[in-house]
Amino acid sequence: MKISDEVLEVSDLDWFAVDQNGFLGHFATGRFGSVPKSILESKELLQEIEDYFRKHVPKTKQSTIHPKWSDNADIDPKDSRSVNMYLNDFKQMASCGLYSYDAYNTGPRPSSYFLVAFPDMPLSIEDLPDNIRQMIERTPLPDVSFRFASEIVSDKII
Repeated sequence: MKISDEVLEVSDLDWFAVDQNGFLGHFATGRFGSVPKSILESKELLQEIEDYFRKHVPKTKQSTIHPKWSDNADIDPKDSRSVNMYLNDFKQMASCGLYSYDAYNTGPRPSSYFLVAFPDMPLSIEDLPDNIRQMIERTPLPDVSFRFASEIVSDKII
């Protein structure tokens, strides 16, 4: 089943992509983020990829929170409980070896993304089982290197 515009406006979707170097990124739309056409094609494939990372990939890699995450997040950095709740999902994805991005929610949809957390040892597309690798390869970001991208502008997401 395709993902409709109505669903995008009310849902915080997680989607995944591969960069020009074969590394993997996780993106949380927060109802604002730009979403590639390949992601909109199948809610079921998107769910299968998300389930793989949430349920089957060991959270064993060290990760780092980007030092400027709080400049962009819509959260009070002094509220430690809210900060921990906000960062938890991004840290989990980074501990799977993914670069983890959140959408700016300060403007109209679709918005760009900012880096929240990153892995010390990134996971490569080649490390994935064939079925998951083939699904993620449908969403390449050929002009992006996650290693150097603290921001992914919406025009890079096709």
